[in-house]
Amino acid sequence: MVESAFSHLESASIFVSASHTHRGPMTDDTKPLLGSCEAAYLEDLEGIFTRAASDIDRQAPIGVELRCASGWANHSINRRLRKRLVIARRPQINAFVNGPNDAGPTDERVHALYGVSGDGDLIFALWNYACHPVGHPVRDAFSAHFPHVVREHLRTLWSEPRLPVLFFQGFSGDVRPSGSVELVSLRRRLRRIIVGPIFDDMSIPSYMNWAGSLAARVADLIGSDGRAVAPARISVKRVTLPSERFVDGALEPVSFHSIHIGDTFSIVGVSAEVVCEYGEITRKHLPGRIVANVGCIDHPFGYAPTAKMLEEGGYEAGGYCRTFSLGNLNADVENSMIDGLAQVTGLSPVSASAPGRDE
Repeated sequence: MVESAFSHLESASIFVSASHTHRGPMTDDTKPLLGSCEAAYLEDLEGIFTRAASDIDRQAPIGVELRCASGWANHSINRRLRKRLVIARRPQINAFVNGPNDAGPTDERVHALYGVSGDGDLIFALWNYACHPVGHPVRDAFSAHFPHVVREHLRTLWSEPRLPVLFFQGFSGDVRPSGSVELVSLRRRLRRIIVGPIFDDMSIPSYMNWAGSLAARVADLIGSDGRAVAPARISVKRVTLPSERFVDGALEPVSFHSIHIGDTFSIVGVSAEVVCEYGEITRKHLPGRIVANVGCIDHPFGYAPTAKMLEEGGYEAGGYCRTFSLGNLNADVENSMIDGLAQVTGLSPVSASAPGRDE
């Protein structure tokens, strides 16, 4: 839909990313066990994209000064927990389950790219953080989750109710809000006594405290002087690899997409729910730059785990496949991920089997 609305642009110049809120309407008809798509909603989306493209074409360009900033948050927790004994319909020993793991890896980097007018007004803001938008306190609500709280906070601070604020979901496949460790209901507390550490949806006060704190952190970054970004050259690259290199049954190839702005800021996206451990690879490939890793671009097939996770098992390591209407994960998925990330960051030649395009 987006590529059709902006048909005058090359596809590699269009970066499509989902915020991945777990409180949004379903838009993927290839995963029926996760929910059904409403045709009327999809038609509304197509109209929104088409009108947006028309509105942008009619607007006169304005000059902005690009700036970026990077800092740290403390708002996520690893969700892969090894339990010696799993009490369930099928009891397991030494299994990895969805539970709070304080010792597990997270990626607390927060990045911001923003434009400022000659008068010092904030024109737009883009921010990036690795955290699953899950645990919202109202289960039957349509909500943009914490990206909405951050957006409204920025709009209030800068007194601009229509300020464009974009959230790019990070490599967050195995992390979620730290606020969801607090157990709200008595039932969940009793269950913890029986099965051990578990997550819960946040209460409204705890959610607002957690999301408000994250919003304040993002606002501090954007309110700082930041670092000037001189976009002397903006380069984009989009590489696709065959889906069977990652998982059986996916209908579309796996995308790797990068945007490099000057010599300062890079955005690197993958069409998967990428676990946070892959973040260091792109940073190693792009030293000296702020790198915003982005998961859930284009048409995500599901989770992209590491080889170590495949050995350990668990939801991200293939336990999700049936629910996502997929076959088995490829045992070589980590090497395929490393290959795609290397190609899209420009550190290895593009192979004949995985053509790329650099415009």
